[in-house]
Amino acid sequence: VVFDACTPSLACSSESDEGFCKDVDLKCTAENACRTCSTFTSMGGKCSAITKFPNATIAEFGSVTGEEEMMKEIYARGPIGCGVVAAQILKYYGGIAEGVCGGA
Repeated sequence: VVFDACTPSLACSSESDEGFCKDVDLKCTAENACRTCSTFTSMGGKCSAITKFPNATIAEFGSVTGEEEMMKEIYARGPIGCGVVAAQILKYYGGIAEGVCGGA
């Protein structure tokens, strides 16, 4: 669901032919401003413009820590947003990552 706009910052202009800019359709259309696609076009997917941006608000927010608190929050109020300390897996090459939770 799009809540604001979905046009990425694109440093291309109609005169630019650098990089992928020569392949970018810069016509001002609803589909070029914001679109959603069912799947890849090579697999028969279709794209269509998104023209309605619903007003999303946050009634309350807070902080939880740990698996149990996260499960309780999801049960009580639905989806949560999470951050991950990924220092332990910055040089991950496969297998099961091990270490102290929250450690470096």
